[in-house]
Amino acid sequence: PLVSILLALLIQLVVPALARKLAVLVGSPTKTKREVITQNFYFTFLFIELVLLTAVSSSVVKIVPQIIDNPVSIPTLLATNIPTSANYFFNYLIVQSLSYSGSVLFQFLRILYITTIWPWFTQTPREEAWLQTTIPHQMWGNVYALFTNFAAIGMFPMVDHL
Repeated sequence: PLVSILLALLIQLVVPALARKLAVLVGSPTKTKREVITQNFYFTFLFIELVLLTAVSSSVVKIVPQIIDNPVSIPTLLATNIPTSANYFFNYLIVQSLSYSGSVLFQFLRILYITTIWPWFTQTPREEAWLQTTIPHQMWGNVYALFTNFAAIGMFPMVDHL
């Protein structure tokens, strides 16, 4: 259980932070542009890591001989084999949506900041009031990438029927 918690933290916290640093290194001039680049990087990572690797690894024994015989049919093979791993995707959607909505409601990071970090940085009551009344910057690159990944997973059953 500890390994799975650490992997979830790695995917949800470290990867977006690295994507944000990459956006700075790319040279995006504004925070908005950085968030758009972060969303693109993070969605690409989530799509490859969660969707494609899961779909391919769940049926790798069946797919490899077919890919060797006909490499052009990779999209068709993915479209037919992704529904076999649908149970994983449904569980992923449920867990992610419940954990995201729970974290938005509970706001544990804000509670952590208020109780442990802010007292170290405020010397006067005015500074403390300013910190508590300012709205923190929402990192939309994390949020939109997650929901875009939900939409991409939701499109796979439609691809199978086309």
